[in-house]
Amino acid sequence: MQTITAAELKKLLDSDKGVILVDVRTPGRYSEKHIPGAINAPATDDFAKGLAKAAGGMDAALVLYAEHEADDAELKATCEQAEALGYKDVSCLKGGIMAWMEAGGTVEGGQES
Repeated sequence: MQTITAAELKKLLDSDKGVILVDVRTPGRYSEKHIPGAINAPATDDFAKGLAKAAGGMDAALVLYAEHEADDAELKATCEQAEALGYKDVSCLKGGIMAWMEAGGTVEGGQES
């Protein structure tokens, strides 16, 4: 498992490497705002099922993210869970969607909270 910064993620997305963004927050938080193209797979009991639907295969390059830096430890555990499920290329976005926005990244969805 790797940690990726918002700036590194922007470069990765700009290079069009086929990375799959996975928002592990609740569906409500996801609908408020999320990184464009991200798929919601909440870190709940159904995480494995949601991740399988999002990834489409164990070799997919996944970047998981949560809300903000305070969630980083929980996100790390979720990324480790993804690896334990057999996913080979898993990264965690340091600082979550808040770091993404602070770095100038765009979001889509309803209204900002």
